[in-house]
Amino acid sequence: SPLSDATVGAAYSVALTATGGAEPYAWSVVSGALPPGLALEGATILGTPTAAGTFSVSVRATGANGQYDTQSLSLTVLPAITVAYRRYFAEGATIAPFDCEFALANPGTSDARVALRFLTDDGTVVVHSLTVPAMARRTVDVKDVPGRSAAEFSTVVESDTLVVADRT
Repeated sequence: SPLSDATVGAAYSVALTATGGAEPYAWSVVSGALPPGLALEGATILGTPTAAGTFSVSVRATGANGQYDTQSLSLTVLPAITVAYRRYFAEGATIAPFDCEFALANPGTSDARVALRFLTDDGTVVVHSLTVPAMARRTVDVKDVPGRSAAEFSTVVESDTLVVADRT
């Protein structure tokens, strides 16, 4: 399954899991390449991307018995955002019975690059980046953001140009 977007210069980590028992697995990249700055360590891809682009990679988990499973992953690394504006939303939830969406409007004449940083009480930060075209609006349904389908969080909305942000 695809990995969520990462941003150049932002720390990034995702844990991979293998199913089929309690035996240890050895992890290896079998094709493609992780973005510069990211590394595969055990069952986790971690690091700080240093280049933008879309990267495809296949990772293999090999058990002690020689059995293996290969997973194809895709990661889009977006250019770093020069943060000019920041908005804070103290609470949000996607656990039943709650829904949470963010409406983002760009009243300007140039496209706005926006990063939504979802912060949890255990210190986990999930970043969702997007572009809001000039004179346009975008809606982000938080339960569609990987890792946020059933969660409680606060949110920081950062952008390189002025955007109007509303949590609905």
